[in-house]
Order: sequence, then structure tokens, then C-alpha cells
Amino acid sequence: MAKVYPKLEGCLDIFSYPWLAEPDFLVWESDTGLICFILRHPDLKHLCGYVCIGIDITKEEAENFEVHGGVTFYERDYSNEIYLQAKAQGFDLSDWIVGFDCAHAGDLSPGIETISEGSTYKDIEYVKAECENLAKQVKLFLAGISHTCKS
Repeated sequence: MAKVYPKLEGCLDIFSYPWLAEPDFLVWESDTGLICFILRHPDLKHLCGYVCIGIDITKEEAENFEVHGGVTFYERDYSNEIYLQAKAQGFDLSDWIVGFDCAHAGDLSPGIETISEGSTYKDIEYVKAECENLAKQVKLFLAGISHTCKS
């Protein structure tokens, strides 16, 4: 469950504001074997999660995955900001990726000065769990494609 944080005022510390102690980039191999990564938005400072899916599927298929706020990123565009940020962190992407962000109504984005009452920050553990959940859905989807292709 995400926590509610007070408005950003005065001295900031990592105990009150966990994003100050979190990495801006994290990459790992999910339990499914798919590569996942998390990037912090450079301006708004919320976290975004991604799964490398390896093959091209339609945007409509990608949007059927259930993840926080829905799928908000699906592409393979090496000039896209997501690819460039990952590359700047030393992670060279060569796959289609599907992802989501934590900047929806009710989400706290640390880079925004005005915070709506009741907004919650989705921390790195929350986003990692959502990535794992998304990776499981992608793996099941890909297994279905593989199964339907067998003769």
C-alpha cells in the first residue's frame, strides 16, 4: 500500500521522502526471465516501469495488460527519451518495450510543487512489483502466441 506524504516544505530527509534514497535507474531479470527496468522521470521525478518484450505485438494487445494506470508506453524507437535515458545509464535496449508510469490522478510526483491531498508516492518496491506483474502477463501472452503457432 502506498503512503501519503505531506507537502514538501522545509528540510527534506530520506525518512520522510523515500525518493531521495531511491535509485533513478534499476534493471533486473524478472522471475519470468524477461528484462525489466525502472526509470525516474527527469522532470516530474515519478517512477516509470518497463518490460522488454522481445517481439512486436500490436498496441491494442499491449494495452490489454493490466498494470498501474494502464500501459502508457509501447514502442521501439531508439530516439525516444526512454531509450536515451536507459542508454545514458549504460543499458543498451534493443527490444520492443511496454511500460507504465506513476503520474496519474492520485499519484504523487515529487517534481511537482503542488501535491493534491491524498496523493500517494509509488515507491521503487511498488513499481518493481508492478513490473514483475506485467512481466508475468507478457510471458503468458507470449506463451499463448507460441502455442497457437504450433502445428
